[in-house]
Amino acid sequence: MEPRQQFSLRYILVAATAILILQSFFVTSHVETLPYSGFKILLGAG
Repeated sequence: MEPRQQFSLRYILVAATAILILQSFFVTSHVETLPYSGFKILLGAG
């Protein structure tokens, strides 16, 4: 591989890794635990 192509491949990998790390900091998902009894009540309510 030519050095210029190798550099661009490394740049893409570093940029993709940085995007994934930043995304994990800024996009946080909040998961709420639901007991089974509450699930059955919600299921019955439609």
